[in-house]
Amino acid sequence: MPIPHAPAHAPLLPYRTAARAAIAALVLGLAGSVAAVAQDGDPVVIGAGSCAPAPPAGDAKLAASLARPLPLEPGVPHPPTPSNHWWTDLLVSPYPGKLWAYPATIGCDGRGVRIWFPQGWNAGGTELIQGEPLEVQAHDSGAQAEAGDVVVADFEGQAWPAGWTATGAAWGDGPARGPLPGQTPIAGFQGQALASSFHGGDSAIGELLSAPFTISRAHLTFLVHGGRDAERLKVELEVDGAVVRSATGDNSEQFSTRSWDVAPWRGKQARVRLVDHASGGWGHLGVDQLVLSGHADQGAGSGLFAPGSTTALRWGDWTLTMRQHAPTAGHWLDITCGRGLPYVWIEAKELDLAIPAQAEQISDLAGMPVKFPFTGDSLVIARGERLFALFAPERTRFALTDGALTVAFAGKERYLAVGLLPQRAQAALLETYAYAIPRDSRFDWRYDVEAGEIATTFTVDADALRGTGTAVLQGWLPHHWRSTRNDLAFPKEAAAFATQRGLLRLAAGRSFAIAWAFNGLLPALPAPGDQAGLAHPY
Repeated sequence: MPIPHAPAHAPLLPYRTAARAAIAALVLGLAGSVAAVAQDGDPVVIGAGSCAPAPPAGDAKLAASLARPLPLEPGVPHPPTPSNHWWTDLLVSPYPGKLWAYPATIGCDGRGVRIWFPQGWNAGGTELIQGEPLEVQAHDSGAQAEAGDVVVADFEGQAWPAGWTATGAAWGDGPARGPLPGQTPIAGFQGQALASSFHGGDSAIGELLSAPFTISRAHLTFLVHGGRDAERLKVELEVDGAVVRSATGDNSEQFSTRSWDVAPWRGKQARVRLVDHASGGWGHLGVDQLVLSGHADQGAGSGLFAPGSTTALRWGDWTLTMRQHAPTAGHWLDITCGRGLPYVWIEAKELDLAIPAQAEQISDLAGMPVKFPFTGDSLVIARGERLFALFAPERTRFALTDGALTVAFAGKERYLAVGLLPQRAQAALLETYAYAIPRDSRFDWRYDVEAGEIATTFTVDADALRGTGTAVLQGWLPHHWRSTRNDLAFPKEAAAFATQRGLLRLAAGRSFAIAWAFNGLLPALPAPGDQAGLAHPY
């Protein structure tokens, strides 16, 4: 039988769409031909091919990575864990980096959740500009106070922290606000900025020296990315003029956490030196969140949530809920998102929420200014030209305190639904469906050989945070609604988002049916024949 897999028409949303089709065909066509795993490293035979029974031996870093337990929420049954999906950075990073959900991009850090609303194309027309994210930060007012972390530098200012000095060109005049020109995307830094030696590209060199500080905790932790070169690319800790600790990157643009035991020098003055003397490939370094902490695995968070404290709570074929655990047991944030969904839902258990914002950035759904404190269930926050709509329980009290919008819930319901608002005219549409939170998503398909058609069904199971409505507002790409037989009912408001895959249009429902014409694939193309003027038929 032909394998029912057509890349040009395969739905974007579920991660198992193509895999299920291909695996089903293999199971049906090759049943009984899969050999058991043999001993002594024999290959696993699958049909006419095979695969290795285990990763190559001798790679200690790979072995350690594979042996590390996955950050799955304990006590909760889970389906098979995807290894290469849009959200699997959650499984391998101290904090989930940018999860590209279309239309939103979501990340977590020590403070809470960061939500980007990509809009407008870059100069090359190759990707959408992320812009400034909306940050939803968590605070635990009920937690017992303990000796806090001390931030040495978080690089959030426009200039270097007081007393820091840069020599050479590599580090520039101040922190970088994301990737620099010519740099590939980076992930895992916190806040808005970082120290980067990519000013001028890999060829630039230089050093960045911190102001003196007192070692007042047992550990110094930080985030680092970039090249791996222990001699020319490194972060150094100097005490009494001598280098006592050193670290380098991993040849990766994904930040990872380093933690140094600095207890032997507690009470002494120290400095951190960031060194870039490399000028070839991977000749750069990035550093963020230098924090003194009492815990080896917490300081780099510079917030409530420690690195590695985020787990995968539940997931469906295109939806995800992750949980950020606070240090106090039973205190957490649950963050729900999904591909094609124009919302991010944040449920707070025993935690308070705040969003950095100024009064002039905040309005009601109609665009009118808001007088604070304000009691209601919806607001809009602007980040430049990008609009984020907030939907909360009734009688939620919003206030502005020290440059942050604080959220005080009136009852037991403690959540925010953050909607990406293309235009204010769609505010009412987003409000209608904001309170239906997905709990599961399923993709099913059936191949009708006689009709030459693949019929697919997308189903979303949702709970009503308010009211009784459980229909969701789901986004669909052109290959879903062009040249297909479908039941997608797009509203008159015509809410839509630009994506790299085309226009994402929104339709409401609980189940959606889409069918593609498909007559199968040839198992092999015929050999080309000789053609005049060609030296070789291939």
